[in-house]
Parts: sequence; C-alpha cells; structure tokens
Amino acid sequence: MDELGDIRQLSLWVALMVLTTLEDEQATQEARYLLARNQQEQPQPGNRAIIELIVTIMVYKFENKSR
Repeated sequence: MDELGDIRQLSLWVALMVLTTLEDEQATQEARYLLARNQQEQPQPGNRAIIELIVTIMVYKFENKSR
C-alpha cells in the first residue's frame, strides 16, 4: 500500500484502502480530509457509501473509543 503514493492524490476508493494501513494519528487527519473531499465532489451515488466506509474504518481502528 505504501507504493500507491500520497493518499491525497489517490481516488477516494483507493484512499479508503490506504486509510486502513495508517497509524492512528495520521489516520484521523486523513479521514477528516477524505470526508471533506467527499463533500466537495459532485454528488454521486457512492458518496454516502464512502462516508459510511470511513466511519467503519475509524471505528475498527479505534474500537476502544466511542463514535
């Protein structure tokens, strides 16, 4: 996954996969960025799914914390 490059330069769907591999602090920052980027893009059928996947990834990364 490291070979994919900067998460901010990837498509949202690929960036979600990379998000799962990041350290906790960086994952938090990048999740916020991906949520903002998702909101800025034109409404698409997958936008809601991206939000749900980001939330799911972060819940699993921080399973000892509440949403």
